[in-house]
Amino acid sequence: PHVADPTGAGDSFVAALSVGLTLGLNQEQALAFASHTAAITVSRMGAMPSLPTLDEVILLLEDRSYDGFDLSVLDALK
Repeated sequence: PHVADPTGAGDSFVAALSVGLTLGLNQEQALAFASHTAAITVSRMGAMPSLPTLDEVILLLEDRSYDGFDLSVLDALK
């Protein structure tokens, strides 16, 4: 995604990394989840409005054909 505003990127990255690790993803998997989350965040303006939904992150992971972990693990967050 195009970088529109870096505001909130670090916060969304750390939050997603924490969530991924809490769900039992290994470090590499949690980092991938976090980086995809932050990629969406920087593509939008503002801090709160730029934070993606879980479905948006899953869609980006699918669009980029990420297969480092079974995305159904994220269903626990729904």
